[in-house]
Amino acid sequence: MLAYLGMSLWFLGRHAVGDSASGPVPYLFTWDMFPNYPSWSARRIALVETQSGQYFQILPSRRQQYRRGSEKTHSRLDLPRNDDALRQAAEVALADFRSSSASSDDPPTYVFLLEQFWPVRFNLPDDLYEAAYGTENPRRKSWRIVDESAVGPNGELEWLPRP
Repeated sequence: MLAYLGMSLWFLGRHAVGDSASGPVPYLFTWDMFPNYPSWSARRIALVETQSGQYFQILPSRRQQYRRGSEKTHSRLDLPRNDDALRQAAEVALADFRSSSASSDDPPTYVFLLEQFWPVRFNLPDDLYEAAYGTENPRRKSWRIVDESAVGPNGELEWLPRP
């Protein structure tokens, strides 16, 4: 027990002075203390399909800058894992899109809520990834459809039932 506490204090001290990324062992030891940390990362977006078949990203909108996360690359919708919050944000973004000049001649017909996901180990800096796994970081990412909805004639969203 004393050895564990001693190592914890030593790694915490190194982290406090900014030397936490000196190798894979301190990094992995630090994150091993959070066993409920998710094993994957995700980014969530909403796309709208128009009557002509064009696609536009409506979430995150230009007003919702990517500004969260350790590298400031996530919007506020990437952090909570709540599909209802994403549905509500998509409804607001669709209303903004319908009022814009882009949709006046080409009305939206369908909305897709998408999630891009990847293993959290791909978030490691390249030098730490190579030291830990012995290969170059592949940075593979996958997509999945979280939810989808038809757009009614008055702009209301008709969400498909969840399985």
